[in-house]
Amino acid sequence: MRPKRFKKFTPIAVYWEDIVSESKWNTPSDIDKAKTASVITLGFFLKNKKKAIIVAHNLTDDSESDYTIIPFGCISKIIPIDIGDKGGCRSKN
Repeated sequence: MRPKRFKKFTPIAVYWEDIVSESKWNTPSDIDKAKTASVITLGFFLKNKKKAIIVAHNLTDDSESDYTIIPFGCISKIIPIDIGDKGGCRSKN
């Protein structure tokens, strides 16, 4: 999924599937039950790259941040988040 571009620093929720691996010996039954991890990342839209979106988690006054890069192929949906006047968060959907 190649999501639309958001205005820089738009609060968003990114729903995506992450890789899961297991390094111990497993039975075929255990392997049949295995699944990916469903993840929700909350943060601020920074930019779309060629193959991924970059989401900031914390921002400083001079725009420094930590971040997560999520490949587009792992994303199921992105929802803009409305941060209300009273500091609460509500989904725009």
